[in-house]
Amino acid sequence: MILIACDLDNTLIRGRPQEGDVPVEYSGERVVTYMSRRTLEIIANLNGRIVLVPATSRSIEQYRRIKVFQEYAPVYAIVSGGGVILQNGEIDGAWDGRRKNVVDSTRGEFERVFRLLQNDVRVERTKIIDDAFIFAKSASAQRVIDSLKRDAISFSILRHNEKIYVLPPGIDKGAALAEVKRRLVPSCVAAAGDSVLDIPLLNGADYALVPSREIAAKIKAPHILVNPETADFSVFVMEFAARL
Repeated sequence: MILIACDLDNTLIRGRPQEGDVPVEYSGERVVTYMSRRTLEIIANLNGRIVLVPATSRSIEQYRRIKVFQEYAPVYAIVSGGGVILQNGEIDGAWDGRRKNVVDSTRGEFERVFRLLQNDVRVERTKIIDDAFIFAKSASAQRVIDSLKRDAISFSILRHNEKIYVLPPGIDKGAALAEVKRRLVPSCVAAAGDSVLDIPLLNGADYALVPSREIAAKIKAPHILVNPETADFSVFVMEFAARL
C-alpha cells in the first residue's frame, strides 16, 4: 500500500483558479478554493493500493468545508497543523488525548505567547486553532517573530509570508504522519507540500514532492522531486502517486 500525504492550500487546492479548475470549497455562496479537474479525476479514481492523507494547518471546521473530501472521504486526515487526526471524518480519540497532554503540559507558556501576540500592535489578528497551536497575521511578521524569540519562547515559530504559526513541542504534521504510518504500515510514503510548515511532513516520507528548489534545500527526505516549472503542482503530485 502506498501512502500519499498532501498539504492542501497551494498544493492540492488553490485560491486563484486556473482554466478548467473546479470549485471545491464555499463560504456561503462565495467560492473559496478550486482544484484542477485532472487532480480531482485522479483522486476520484484512486484504488485501494493508494491511500491519500490530507495534511493541513487548517482547523477542523475549515477542512470540513472542502467538499471533495466529503465525497471521497479519506480514512485519515491530518488537520490543525498535526494537532488533530481525523479518522473517517471524526476526531481520533487517542491522538486527541496526546494533543491535550502536550498542550496542558505547556499551558502557561501557551497562554503567555497568546497574550504577547494579542498585545502586539503589529499583529492584525491572532487566534488559537483547535487548542493545538497559535495563529497570527502581521504585515511585520518577521519583526513579530524576532520579538517572540527575544522573549525566550520555547515553542516552534514558523512564518509563511504574513502568517505566523506557533506550535508547542511535538505538534507538527510530521508527528501526525508518523502515527498514521504506524497504523497503516505502508510500503512507501510520498508527501507533498509548499511551505516551511510542511518540512516535518516531507522529512517523514520516502519521496518528498515540492514546488521549488528553495523548499527542496530545506528537507532531508531520501528522494526529493521538484515540480517542473511548466506543470501544475497538484497534478504533478497526484500523477506521481498514481505511478508508484
